[in-house]
Amino acid sequence: MRIERDALYTIEEISEMFGIGKRTAQRMVYSGKVPARKLANKLVIRGADLLDNLPLYTRRRRRRPQ
Repeated sequence: MRIERDALYTIEEISEMFGIGKRTAQRMVYSGKVPARKLANKLVIRGADLLDNLPLYTRRRRRRPQ
């Protein structure tokens, strides 16, 4: 996976690149963790913003009942 600083990525591309759900990628954008812009009625994320602002995505582990 290579992210170009000057490229624009859609939420669908982000979710495929990082192996996360589309809804999870949307939540990251709407919560402000990843800056996005609207271009032609579609949200796009700059590669530079991804590299600078994207937190590491880790799945939460559920505790097993004891």
